[in-house]
Amino acid sequence: PYTQHTDTHTPFFFLRPIYETMTSVVAGACLIVSVFVASGVTSHALRKFDYRTVSPEWQPERPAFGIWSLIFGASLAVGLRTMVVTPERNEIVACVAQSLTYVLCAYWGVAFSQRRFWRACAVLLAAFALSTGTLLGTRYGPLTEVSLGLLAGWLGVASSLGCAIAIGTPETRWILVVAGALLSTCTAVYGRLVLILPLLWALALTPSSWHVHVSACMAVGAGVVAIFA
Repeated sequence: PYTQHTDTHTPFFFLRPIYETMTSVVAGACLIVSVFVASGVTSHALRKFDYRTVSPEWQPERPAFGIWSLIFGASLAVGLRTMVVTPERNEIVACVAQSLTYVLCAYWGVAFSQRRFWRACAVLLAAFALSTGTLLGTRYGPLTEVSLGLLAGWLGVASSLGCAIAIGTPETRWILVVAGALLSTCTAVYGRLVLILPLLWALALTPSSWHVHVSACMAVGAGVVAIFA
């Protein structure tokens, strides 16, 4: 007679819970370590770097960068949660993707401190693409959504600054509008409100100009669409 196939017919099926638990513990630990590595390497590499020599005129004020504390805290919470509670497989994948993103952020600090601005720009764009692609690929639990969304959104802002520094011309405000359009589109199409919040935070602390106003209008509009979608 036909017997339905179950996991118990798989060799060593009794080891699967142990394997899944070890996988989640390793993934969570990697994320926690990568957060401290990114923070430590970047701080050490840039401790004597004078940003005033390269920063564009439209760079947000210094307090805007305090959002990293919130981003780091959210990622650490995801890492701890992943270690303690074995989540779904997509949550583990997101945890690994965040770890790789922080590794790229650490390398950005090294490249930027050596004034290799085009390389640093490329690394930031890769980190932005990785985090955003992971966020938009599927749905996650609230904590992972917030962690990934804040990280991806702020890396979008950072990438625009990185591109402006690499280009090095006096007028680069158009890059802010492009970044605003990209983040707003992703937010509206995929309904991820958290993705646009870092841009709004940055714009609130950016010197006023029509570029800022246009980006802010797009961001607010995208946020409204994401809320009611």
